[in-house]
Amino acid sequence: MDTKRGIIVAVVGAALVGLMAFAVGKWASAEEKTVTPAEYQQEIVKVRNRVDYALEQMAESQSLDELTQNLDEAAEVAREAADDLDGMGVPDGLDDANDRLAEAFEGLAGELTGTAATLRDPNFEDVLPQLNSLAFPQWDAANEALADLKAAGIEVEPLSRY
Repeated sequence: MDTKRGIIVAVVGAALVGLMAFAVGKWASAEEKTVTPAEYQQEIVKVRNRVDYALEQMAESQSLDELTQNLDEAAEVAREAADDLDGMGVPDGLDDANDRLAEAFEGLAGELTGTAATLRDPNFEDVLPQLNSLAFPQWDAANEALADLKAAGIEVEPLSRY
């Protein structure tokens, strides 16, 4: 009986230690993610500028092949930006806008990838000469989130229209 009791005590003790370690880890990671508005502003501007630059490169494409390649590259940049936002420290009260911006960048990445795939589809060859602009709803969603951040005191510009 003493052996069973010892095993039970050891298992319960190990479970409690594990729970405590988990709780401390969650608390520590929450603490690490809290940043000042100035620190957050620096990071959010960098993320926004990377996406904006990728979109600019897309707009400067000189051929269909270059456009589809730039669409794919812009999609990757937008996807990386979404990942960066998900792991970024966020000041109190800005979690929602940060999450919406991450979701918009992830959605924009999907739209860019889908557009590149559509442009490569031979069934759309007849339409391509008539194409004079592209629109991405998630670009609008990203700018709405950026506007909310700006209204909250984070000095960040919207994505440019190219």
